[in-house]
Amino acid sequence: MPPNEKTLLIDGLLASFDEPDLNLDAIWKTEIDKRVSAYISGKLKTVPYTGFQDK
Repeated sequence: MPPNEKTLLIDGLLASFDEPDLNLDAIWKTEIDKRVSAYISGKLKTVPYTGFQDK
């Protein structure tokens, strides 16, 4: 494959990583909302950073 075609292929592949996935974004938003609600309500057990860091 000529170098210019390789460059176009690589550029296209890299650009495809930058395209947002709206379905995936919606799934993450739902998960984040659940976690924040659990944290605010006290239902989520938290671990201090120092405790997490030691493991």
